[in-house]
Amino acid sequence: MKSKIILVVLFILVHQAVSQGLYLDRGKSGAGGFAGYSASKNDISMVASVGYSLSGMVDLQYSYGRTITERIYPHDIAGNLQSVNLAVQLSKQDTLKKLVSIGINLGCSWVEFKDRGFSYDMGSSNNLLLGINLSKKLMFNSRIGIVWSLNYSYAFTSHSGISSYGIQVAIINKGSKKLTMVAGPSISATVDQVTFGLSVGVIYIPSGE
Repeated sequence: MKSKIILVVLFILVHQAVSQGLYLDRGKSGAGGFAGYSASKNDISMVASVGYSLSGMVDLQYSYGRTITERIYPHDIAGNLQSVNLAVQLSKQDTLKKLVSIGINLGCSWVEFKDRGFSYDMGSSNNLLLGINLSKKLMFNSRIGIVWSLNYSYAFTSHSGISSYGIQVAIINKGSKKLTMVAGPSISATVDQVTFGLSVGVIYIPSGE
């Protein structure tokens, strides 16, 4: 039971692992806020996150979310998640020779389980996530573009290891020199489960360059 909840909650972390630095050019720093929703056959998840990107190359992000697992036991099970994620861009798509950006992610999460009514505890779990992503930015003009990314992650949980694969497509709108808006869908999969997600966010660039 718990391992299935952990699986879905970790998908939130996978979606959020691709953070605000993915949408910034090299040398630009910015703070971002995101909200996401994901759903699979038996589960729904919601998450909010805040983070900061240093020069578009190193990101630190905090997320808080909740997953509700239904139709498994007589009572729905809820998992509350807190996670911290560090992302580093090993290669940035800033020249014609660099066709894609390559990044790695390291995340840790803490999950508390309760019945949906929160009348009693059902345990907790600590988890570690390692991942890698490939991404590419395509700008249609000076303001509008898309960023696609492919992700692979491996989660070390209290019960087992879980591999997941994902793809994310985001529309970016540079509303001004200091604000960039992001929105788009994602899909993640393991051997026995597929999760669909949607996230929206805004990035503030203090320098406005």
